Amino acid sequence: MTKDNAEESAHSGTGREILLRFVLTAAAGVATYELLNQFVFPKLGAAQTHLITIGVFILASAVPFSCLIRWRRRLLGSKTGTEDALSAEVDTRRRTEHILQERTDLLDTLIQTSPIAIIVHNQNREVTLANPAFCEVFGYTQQECLGRRLEELILQEEAKGNFSENVQLIADGSVLHRTVRRKRKDGTLVDVELHAKRLFTDGRYCGAFALFQDITKRVEAESALRQSEEVFRMLSAASPVGIFRADEKGEPVYANERLIEITGLTMEQAVGNWSETIHPADRDRAMTNWKNAVESGDGSSQQYRYVKPGGEIVWVAAHTKPIRDADGRLQGFVGVMEDITSLREAHERMREAKETADAANRAKSEFLANMSHEIRTPMNGIVGMTELALDTELDLSQREYLNAVKYSADSLLTVINDILDFSKIEVGKLSLDPIEFHLPDHLGQAMRTLAVRAHHKQLELAYFVPPELPEFVLADPVRLRQIILNLAGNAIKFTEKGEVVMRVELESREGDEMSLHFAVSDTGIGIPAEKQKLIFEPFAQADTSTTRRYGGTGLGLSISMRLIEMMGGRVWLESEVGKGTTFHFTARFGVAAATPRLGIADPAILQDVRVLVV
Repeated sequence: MTKDNAEESAHSGTGREILLRFVLTAAAGVATYELLNQFVFPKLGAAQTHLITIGVFILASAVPFSCLIRWRRRLLGSKTGTEDALSAEVDTRRRTEHILQERTDLLDTLIQTSPIAIIVHNQNREVTLANPAFCEVFGYTQQECLGRRLEELILQEEAKGNFSENVQLIADGSVLHRTVRRKRKDGTLVDVELHAKRLFTDGRYCGAFALFQDITKRVEAESALRQSEEVFRMLSAASPVGIFRADEKGEPVYANERLIEITGLTMEQAVGNWSETIHPADRDRAMTNWKNAVESGDGSSQQYRYVKPGGEIVWVAAHTKPIRDADGRLQGFVGVMEDITSLREAHERMREAKETADAANRAKSEFLANMSHEIRTPMNGIVGMTELALDTELDLSQREYLNAVKYSADSLLTVINDILDFSKIEVGKLSLDPIEFHLPDHLGQAMRTLAVRAHHKQLELAYFVPPELPEFVLADPVRLRQIILNLAGNAIKFTEKGEVVMRVELESREGDEMSLHFAVSDTGIGIPAEKQKLIFEPFAQADTSTTRRYGGTGLGLSISMRLIEMMGGRVWLESEVGKGTTFHFTARFGVAAATPRLGIADPAILQDVRVLVV
């Protein structure tokens, strides 16, 4: 029965009920009227009797009229409720259809834009849906796919047996997950990862849907990785050094046979608690370094000892590097281990030999220092007495002989002094004695000492000290003079014509300390580029013929370099063969406190004055 029929039936029933109530009320009214007419009306007047009669009939009529009104209201209310219910049902149905449409559109969008190939077929395995990703993977258009059987599209001949098994598993309700190879339209094969499940409608099998993901690149990468691992294991087996691998936590997972031979570990120890056989004196250090390398994800290099089961101690050098993936995430570590026992023993022998040689060299230097001191004492006597003899009346022959003796004695004394200074430097007994002194005067005296030699060779000898430099400084004037005399003396020695000039300038100053830059330039023979470092070596000169032509021991520059380093500076040179050489050096000086500054003459006093320049 429909809702409208039910409503009509309810309305009919209500009308019959109202009619029945009207009949019953009328009968009750008639009966009441007869009773009143028999027992009450005879005693009343005609007017009263009519009023009572009219009241009874009005009362009898009011009851069915009231029922009629209530029935009408109920009828109207029933119609309004039905309309509201119908309107609500329509709205609900529309909302449900709208939601269903939205979900359908969303599902269709997902299927069409999914990068994973999706296909749906009916119970006859005829394709009813193929998304663009499926067409792209297998090379078909959607029109070519729809209506064709699935095996016609993507199944190669040799896979038909497994295909039938898979179809049966899906029909039985299994969720299929396989890695398989399937055929493209052009006949080539593609590796895919397959997910498939059956479809049910009204409790009956109506087909299946399947997802295909192209994993060709992944399969190729896995194959390349397997090949790489195989190559690694082959190289590792043939390697002359120990090779090991560890995971990202630093736990060893692989060790080759050579590592087992080097360390004496068993394979279980090598990939387990490998630190047990490290020498007790090295264990904490080695493990700490390894843990730090693992925590930081960096490589490490260290040397330590293993104690083999037989008690043999071997030195090993272990070097590790981190392994990271394409995103930079730490995957583990790979390392090599080399037996360096023989190398360490060789180094130890070399160290012992060096110590022996150094001891012998120190003994030699001490002997030379002592001998030089013993020789210098009588040589000073010879030089002194020769000078006194030269001050007496001598004939030409005697004076010539004594001058030769003095020249030879001075030359020998210079050699002895160089050897003595060099020996003291070698044994670490040469020290500086800094005092306050007047820098311009001291440099002038040193240069004047060389003036006679420069004059004999007709060379221009000059020096320049800027007036803004502090005049009184704190340093060792004797050693500074020795450096200046050596560099300027060499410049005079190797210059046949031209000039020798020394310049001083301030390089830097910090508080009461400053660094001065000295430059000694000449126009001499120059030094070849390949010989410029050699000349600072002991007993070395730029050319062996130089010693025969110019003399010298080859110790001067070596001693000067050591003295410059002791004074906190450095030495270098610039030279061009045939054009001359400039020796540069720096030295640290203290600035003397509260020292008087000598007055500088005003150049104006020389105005209009005639001078003689010689």
